Amino acid sequence: MAFNPLHGISASMKIGATAYAFDSFKFSPKNKLADVSNFTGGGYRQFIAGLTDGKVSCTGPYDEGSMAFAVGTSYTLLLIYTGAVEVSCPCICESIDADVKIDDTQKISITFQITGSFVGAIV
Repeated sequence: MAFNPLHGISASMKIGATAYAFDSFKFSPKNKLADVSNFTGGGYRQFIAGLTDGKVSCTGPYDEGSMAFAVGTSYTLLLIYTGAVEVSCPCICESIDADVKIDDTQKISITFQITGSFVGAIV
């Protein structure tokens, strides 16, 4: 396979069908591995896959009037790496952080907890 790095300018993020002016997102899927180590493991730990979940965090300039989010509310996120690579996941808004400084743009950071079925991978 050829080396094919991507630049962040090819990415975007939608919530529902609406594109938002975030300047970064972090997709963090994880699987809760169950330890099934036993006497037959030859001295090595053994694991099996368990529950899959994850978080999405995003940050960007606050766009007044266009970023009406509420903690505890369900959303469907679409994380777009390129036109061909995207991840869709059902989420609940876990937290909202506003970062306001007198000499900089107002920033908003939102953390979403993924809930329900999603593909915990990028390809």
